[in-house]
Amino acid sequence: MPGLIQNMYVRVRHGNLVDRSQAPIEDYDARRKTFDGNIMISLPACGECPFCDWKCKSMKGSTWAMHMSRKHTTELGRSVDPYKCSQCDKKFCSRSHLNHHVANHHEVILQNCPDPACCYQGKNRASVVTHYMRKHLKEVIDRCEAVDGCVSCDRTGAVSVYHMGVCNPCSPFSN
Repeated sequence: MPGLIQNMYVRVRHGNLVDRSQAPIEDYDARRKTFDGNIMISLPACGECPFCDWKCKSMKGSTWAMHMSRKHTTELGRSVDPYKCSQCDKKFCSRSHLNHHVANHHEVILQNCPDPACCYQGKNRASVVTHYMRKHLKEVIDRCEAVDGCVSCDRTGAVSVYHMGVCNPCSPFSN
């Protein structure tokens, strides 16, 4: 690892931007009095990742940070999958991924289709809306596809089935 980021500018957690050769990874931040192994690498002007062939096309710091935290956790001295599910022991690289997993696999409350003759149950509102549109209001989808947009709100271009379901007044999901 030191060879990969040698001669690069790095930011020691809660510290200043310093030359890598002057701040080896074993150093610690004097304000924290500890070193937890985490380092941050600032977005270079060229946008190229020092660890792989990826290039940050948007040149946004948030995109860079997401790439570094998700793809190069070990290179940055972090735990690979620090977020562990307490119910099935699966591990995730971010809390949002863990929350999504728990909501979709452990706290599932099935929602019924609003059509009384239908026995469909979906994990979330979006799946029920999409089901309802495809199975019970197919003619609305056909009309929207014929005009290449939404017939209810005059949105043009590609429109999702979910949008048709929440936008069309014939749907029980319309706002």
